[in-house]
Amino acid sequence: MARSKEAEVPKVVTEAPIDDEALVARCKRDDRAAFDELMIRYQEEIFRLAVRMINDRERARDIAQECFLRAFRAIKNFRGQSSFSTWIYRITLNLCYNERHSRRRAMAAATFSLNVGSDEDESSIDLPDGSQEPGATASTSELQDKILRAIESLDEAHRTVVILRDINDQSYQEIAKVLGCPVGTVRSRLHRARMELRDLLADLA
Repeated sequence: MARSKEAEVPKVVTEAPIDDEALVARCKRDDRAAFDELMIRYQEEIFRLAVRMINDRERARDIAQECFLRAFRAIKNFRGQSSFSTWIYRITLNLCYNERHSRRRAMAAATFSLNVGSDEDESSIDLPDGSQEPGATASTSELQDKILRAIESLDEAHRTVVILRDINDQSYQEIAKVLGCPVGTVRSRLHRARMELRDLLADLA
C-alpha cells in the first residue's frame, strides 16, 4: 500500500559545525568568510579576557579589535603548532601586557609632574575600574571592586593565571599552552596567587 504524501515526514539534515582547523585552512586560501566565522566564535571570549586583564571595557573593545586585526594579517603564517584558540589568546594577552606597561609609564610620568612643584603636593591619580556592569547593587559593586583591586595588585604572572583559571575557567593544560610553560608551573603560580589573595581579602572572610 503506497503511503500518501501527507504521511511522509521530510528528513532534516543537520550539518556538523566546521572545526577551527578547517576554517584556518580556508583563511589561508583568502576565504574572508572563514575568518569572520572564527571571529564570531571567539570575539566574546577575547573581549571578556581583555576586560579582566585591564579593567577597562572601552579599551578592551579596542584590544579585541586589534587582536583580530593582527590575527587576520598573520593567519597565513600560523603553523598550527597550537590550536587557534591558544594562538588568539596569546595575542590578546600580549596586547593586554603592552597596555598595562603603557599605563604604568603614563602614571609614573603623571605622578612625577604632579610632585615637581611642591613637596607637599599629595595629589593622586584614580584610574576608573571600568569593569562594573550596569544595574549592580552598591554592596555587590563594592565587593567586586575589592576583589578586582586585589587581583590587580598581583604581579603579572600570578594575575594572569588567576584570571585564566578562576575567572575564565580554563584547564591547567590550556593555560600552560597559552603561557608556554609546564602545567606544574601553572599550578605553582596559581597556588601562590591564591595565598596572596587570601591575605589581601582577609577582611571579607
